[in-house]
Amino acid sequence: KQADEAGVLGIANASWTEADQYLVLTTHFDIMAFLPVTIIVPSEVGMRIPPSGLALNDPAFKVDVVDGQSRMDPLPILDIAALGSFHDVQVRFLGAHRSGVAPRIELKFQANMALAPGEIVSLVLPGFESESPPFTLASSTPTGAFTSGSWDAGRATAMLTVAASVPLETPITVEIPAGVVRLPAGGVRPGQSNEWFLYTNALGGPVYEAFPEPVGYSPAVGAMWNTAVIFEPPVFEKPLKVSLYFEPQMDIAVGESVYLALDGFESYETGEAGRELQVESMQPYDQQFKARLVHTSGAGGVPTLVLEVQLTPVAAGTPCSVVLPATCLFLDRDGNCDDASAPFSRPEPAAGEGE
Repeated sequence: KQADEAGVLGIANASWTEADQYLVLTTHFDIMAFLPVTIIVPSEVGMRIPPSGLALNDPAFKVDVVDGQSRMDPLPILDIAALGSFHDVQVRFLGAHRSGVAPRIELKFQANMALAPGEIVSLVLPGFESESPPFTLASSTPTGAFTSGSWDAGRATAMLTVAASVPLETPITVEIPAGVVRLPAGGVRPGQSNEWFLYTNALGGPVYEAFPEPVGYSPAVGAMWNTAVIFEPPVFEKPLKVSLYFEPQMDIAVGESVYLALDGFESYETGEAGRELQVESMQPYDQQFKARLVHTSGAGGVPTLVLEVQLTPVAAGTPCSVVLPATCLFLDRDGNCDDASAPFSRPEPAAGEGE
């Protein structure tokens, strides 16, 4: 339909090309430049919304024009209404700075469909655990929109029941109370939220379990960020300076330790008690790490650098560094070391390597 006062029906014929997923509109007469035009494709044509729904302003939707023998570059459609999808999905762990704990869990999202009482919004959290019976939610926004939930252990899914009608595109916040769902023992690494999903059985536009919406953001917990180990110089038979950098995504209490396993390295230390090492510098400056070299027990034990927190706890998110001075020597090719007091050494080259 041409969008003028009188309106003109039949402005174009429409066809669908399955191969490249194009809706092609062929006009019946010239359209003047800058004239607003509205095209309505009747529902009887049978075009179906994808099972995955429509994301808000999805950049995959584009329009181009063929004028005679020329064709313009495709341009994104700037205003696309979302349907049957979620956006701005975020998960946060409130008060959690350790792996394996059961913190308050805050879920934020915006539903591109209306939600009705009794419908379920499901949050899939692989690796999380819970033995909790059906639980009462700590809070929700809008108030009273969600009041209860349950845990499906077989699918590692928190199933949240809608208690009151929520209009389309309403920002929603749900808080699962502490003690209900435990974080993985291995913590939450950066970017792991891409493996978590949200879906719903809402009749207003379901987000199917087979086409769920990934969680866009979650902080890391019980993980290490920005880790680096630098050996200087990286050659044989030279004094070895070791610099370790890390940013813990958990609180580390006094007496707790950070471990750097040196698998493949050889060590003169064979006991688990270890040998204390000199520390050249460290950060934060008001902190003190006690450095030891130990050798883990059992066959194939691994030389391990242990950094024990001494003075004050290290808060989650604190950039840390520990530098050991150049007092250690690499092994030579025969497995010998010029300094028998060297705590550890670079792995011996494989047979034939460098020959």
